[in-house]
Amino acid sequence: MTAPSAADLALRLRRAAERSASGLRATLEAHGFADLPAGGWSLLCLVAEHGTIATGDAAAALGVSPAAVSQSASTLQKFGWLRERNGAHDARVRQLALGTRALEQAKALRALRVALDAAWREALGTHAQPLEQALLALDRALAKESLPARARRHA
Repeated sequence: MTAPSAADLALRLRRAAERSASGLRATLEAHGFADLPAGGWSLLCLVAEHGTIATGDAAAALGVSPAAVSQSASTLQKFGWLRERNGAHDARVRQLALGTRALEQAKALRALRVALDAAWREALGTHAQPLEQALLALDRALAKESLPARARRHA
């Protein structure tokens, strides 16, 4: 059996991401969180884990830009899931904290986070470590040159 081509792997990765996103969306809706943007789930979980976290620290932890975190946080703030405040030691640093709605539903959110983490562990099984290494390599490569930039070179 021959190894899959890069194109085959990219297609599989896209399909897995789409399946994961639709599964997360369905799970959030089934648990009464229909208006919680699926893209904000990771940020909300991170803030719940830390209590408060600086926008830049959240970006580094999630592997995205501070602008992406700010945009996601703005959306979550509109629905009451997050709130933003000035940093305690530096007013220029924006701190994210759980909003009123997240605090009201903290127990349900925590239970859902635990259940989803267990589901991921079960689905990944023994493949978690090799997948993590491959994803880290992909992240590093895309940090050096973005996917759109790479596509332009090959167009």
